[in-house]
Amino acid sequence: MQNLLRKMGSLPQDPKEQNTKWYSLYKRYSESVTVKEAHRSFLLARDLCSVSFLFAVFGPWGLLLFQHTGKWALLYFVVMVLQYFVLALVAQNYGNRFVCNVIAEYASDPNS
Repeated sequence: MQNLLRKMGSLPQDPKEQNTKWYSLYKRYSESVTVKEAHRSFLLARDLCSVSFLFAVFGPWGLLLFQHTGKWALLYFVVMVLQYFVLALVAQNYGNRFVCNVIAEYASDPNS
């Protein structure tokens, strides 16, 4: 954290400025192995979360149409909603790790 503060001076407070600064750092270190891996993991978790949301919304309708029973549709819906929330937390954690890896690359780079 001390290296980061020394290199950047004061950290931006405005969310738009924070995003602009982080994105410029990401572009600089996007080829780093740790950044690539964190980005890949974040994208995978985000996509899995999105797909689980679609299954939670549309899956029960399919069960109701083809099995004509509400019990299984409700059970399926509950399981898919739980899966969605778990994957949302996973995606959020991977996103945070992705940002931290970019900032860590910048803080530890002796050339910047």
